Amino acid sequence: DLGKAFQQMRNTTYSGKGTDELDYKIGLAWFELTIDNQNVWVHDGGTGGSSSFIFICPAKNLAMVFLSNNNTDAGAPTVAVEVFNDIIKL
Repeated sequence: DLGKAFQQMRNTTYSGKGTDELDYKIGLAWFELTIDNQNVWVHDGGTGGSSSFIFICPAKNLAMVFLSNNNTDAGAPTVAVEVFNDIIKL
């Protein structure tokens, strides 16, 4: 049941402040962030010089997948968050 799986991923198993000063909550390897006053679930991964991100904002019925051929800390993660920040405000 997909609905049950999404509910389980929202159960917080860790919370704390990141090095970027954002408050993080983590549930089943998904990060919960607040972006533009909305709860957003984020998961990322990467291998061999590529990276991927998925952002889900249930309140706005919005999701974004970001794929990149860049796996540096200053590259894809920064761009992915900036793009989602712009999209969520629409």
